Amino acid sequence: MKAKDLAEKLLEYQDFDVQFNFTDGFSKFPNVRHFKVTGISDIGHSDKVLILDGVED
Repeated sequence: MKAKDLAEKLLEYQDFDVQFNFTDGFSKFPNVRHFKVTGISDIGHSDKVLILDGVED
């Protein structure tokens, strides 16, 4: 996903907190984990990738 596409979606909900959900999908009962996005941890200028930082909720 491009940053501008994510920004457009997020700007529709400016007063909301952002959370990331991860599902392993490997088991019959998938392990769902929740993370709070706390910022940007790295900017890969050469490959044009932003790495988000967060903590498990």
